[in-house]
Amino acid sequence: MTIRDSYNAFLKWRAGPGGWALGLIKL
Repeated sequence: MTIRDSYNAFLKWRAGPGGWALGLIKL
């Protein structure tokens, strides 16, 4: 995982925990 990926994941978490969870599963 790159820093950019981590930042994108953070933005997704800010947008909504549900979306962040789905993003985490994709990883």
